Amino acid sequence: MKGKIRKLNYFLFLAMIIVYISGCTGQQNQSANDNNDTTIVKVHTSKPINQTVANQAKEKIIKEEEVSAVKAVNTDKELLMAIKVDQFHRFQLKKIKKNVKRDVEKAYPDYKVLVSTDQKIYWELEQLEEKLQKDKTKKKTLKKEFNNIKKGIDMSNNKKKQLTPVKQEYQDLEKQKETKRPVVKNCIKAFFTGGVICLIGQAIQLFYIYYFDFT
Repeated sequence: MKGKIRKLNYFLFLAMIIVYISGCTGQQNQSANDNNDTTIVKVHTSKPINQTVANQAKEKIIKEEEVSAVKAVNTDKELLMAIKVDQFHRFQLKKIKKNVKRDVEKAYPDYKVLVSTDQKIYWELEQLEEKLQKDKTKKKTLKKEFNNIKKGIDMSNNKKKQLTPVKQEYQDLEKQKETKRPVVKNCIKAFFTGGVICLIGQAIQLFYIYYFDFT
């Protein structure tokens, strides 16, 4: 009987270690992903078009608390930018996008600025940045790809304007009926739930230390 209890204790202890290691690994991976997101790529090239404006704009915007990553490319008169927003701030997406556009336009009044939060636009700008960094894009090709991305941003921004009256009415009704998310209340619940889970884990650990001589 004692042998079975010892085996059971051994397996439970081993399971606790595996869960603990998995949690630590997950946190490290998440931390690494966050660090990667908050980096920006400076395109060090003057050919075919100098990217100083795009680089400076990225440096400026990445400092904003809500923005986790940013990509940007400029021509002589236009600047395209795509941003990623932290998950916690995504409910303020429109406001953040508007503020970013305002800040960049203020810094570069001579440029037409387009800002997007669309993942597809972000990926396309990332690809274009890589081509520019490797000097694999000619001026004609750059402008063509730039205009294609610009069209994508315009289509995304004008999507609501293209809705039929019926669809627009349905969308407005949906917004009116949509239940508002209690963000603060959910955060408090998550805080206390996490605390209770940690407390239970600590209690189990102390139980095995004091009653089964685990160290």
